[in-house]
Amino acid sequence: MNNKTLVIVFASLIAIYFLTQMGSKKEARSFKTDLVSLDTASITKITFKTKQSPEEILLQRNEGVWNISKGNITAPCDAIVVNGLLDQVADINSIRPAATKAEKWVEYEVDDKTGSNMKFYAGDKLVSEFVVGRLNIDQRRQTMESFLRLPGDDIVYATNSHLPLTLQNGFNGFRNKTILNIDPVKIYQISYNANGAEQTLDLQNGNWNVGGVAKDSTTVVNWISKVAAFKGSEFQDDVSALASASPIKSINIKGQKTAQVRLYQNPGEGKPFIIHSSQNDGAYFLSDSTALFQGMFEELEAIF
Repeated sequence: MNNKTLVIVFASLIAIYFLTQMGSKKEARSFKTDLVSLDTASITKITFKTKQSPEEILLQRNEGVWNISKGNITAPCDAIVVNGLLDQVADINSIRPAATKAEKWVEYEVDDKTGSNMKFYAGDKLVSEFVVGRLNIDQRRQTMESFLRLPGDDIVYATNSHLPLTLQNGFNGFRNKTILNIDPVKIYQISYNANGAEQTLDLQNGNWNVGGVAKDSTTVVNWISKVAAFKGSEFQDDVSALASASPIKSINIKGQKTAQVRLYQNPGEGKPFIIHSSQNDGAYFLSDSTALFQGMFEELEAIF
């Protein structure tokens, strides 16, 4: 092989190499891995709609406190849930492109009707927007991925997030469900009022008593441990009828924090009781004769 032939072969190899690199770079550019760029500390407002809840839901931060609004209802948020949402969004990465054409949007539930549209604002500035689609769980491989589409982009991305799980509970999923959040070891007094008659448990020298009469301290400690981080689940938002109502039972707790839990008869349909706590002033919870009612009130009444 003469020198001229070697030069031609060498030049051809160089050309092939550069064409390959250009092609791979072009392919890499078409496959985004970091889909969302978000400074979570700057976010002051989040809006979203889901197929289960087509009415827009607003999450808004004011002086470090998150509230959630839908229609004429505004309620305090569970900060842990909101921060978890922001952490998820900040860490979204695409695993692979799942589809490249708009006709596939319905299949992955990222179209305008079935997708969950999310918008993130810093002040009044829209800083990020995307559509969250369905969740895909592979039990055999024990993997989970969700699908996401960016505005103006036909590509549907398979991502590492579980945002559909976070969004599926809608409005109530972000609300503060706290009834009690107290340090159980710091409690030193519990007062119980039923139908106007009040009794008080006092902690003295490590023992619980009522008016100097000793009670089973183990039972009291077990009750305190049970209710110290009590949460509700079913909200009652129409409480206008309670404005002039008196609670049928109430509990006052003194410790590092003070708390009062009131029990009302539900004047409407459904479960018979409504529970309200001073530690979560904007929330009222429904209860039947078990669950919250039993654990909070009946078990305490049995101690007295």
